[in-house]
Amino acid sequence: MESYLIMPSKFELTVPPKILGDDWFSLNTSNFAYFVENIDGKLEIKANNYTNEYSFLLPDGKLIGATSPIEEADFVFQPNEASLQRVNIKKANVLFVYEEEGDAYFIESFEEELGECKGIYYQSLPTEDDPANDEIFYAPVESPEGKLLRYGYLYRLDRVGNRFDYTLILEFDDAPLAFQKINKRLFIATNSKFIVVEGFKQEVIFENLFWNLLDPSSIAYFDDENIFVGIRGGIVRVNLITKSFDFFKSDED
Repeated sequence: MESYLIMPSKFELTVPPKILGDDWFSLNTSNFAYFVENIDGKLEIKANNYTNEYSFLLPDGKLIGATSPIEEADFVFQPNEASLQRVNIKKANVLFVYEEEGDAYFIESFEEELGECKGIYYQSLPTEDDPANDEIFYAPVESPEGKLLRYGYLYRLDRVGNRFDYTLILEFDDAPLAFQKINKRLFIATNSKFIVVEGFKQEVIFENLFWNLLDPSSIAYFDDENIFVGIRGGIVRVNLITKSFDFFKSDED
């Protein structure tokens, strides 16, 4: 690994845990969720770097989305001009917006529980509004009595003035959670998959990943051999050339 990509000493290369095993639960109950970013060619890592609102700036305002696939939020346009009213575009949990060739696109993500799923409970993480957050969080797990539906959609945003519509481009069979757009490629970490979208065609690189319910938060692309994904309790490095990944577990609880 290049020197500028060397992990801090608190992250140890280790074998990814088995889902719902003891080592997996130690990650699931960790008080630290890691966010990764490529800053001027260097890997930057922050813990619990949550925001209360997702927004995407346009020349005359901003698009405001959600921060979770279970929020039941509104996707809206907030004009810069104070005399203009906010425009409700869609009832949707929009987690990511990007532009390509003059058009704007957005991704919505959903998680629904059908029937009575079993569940696991773990400590919520601090937020900007509540640094001492001590809420207990419930995460459903599929069981014979209940099923989880996780899915998402990619839309093109169609706009004429302050009138908005949208066109469906792609469907995802898992909830998209973390994103990075690099040139013509869109990298997506879903609840349990890693996907590359190019030319509006998706390629599933990995599925049934151990980070299921470990909250993938962010993606930092450097090259096809070094794509980092921040998750609860550690960081994953994805290699598209060898179709492999490494897991670096944090020693912080």
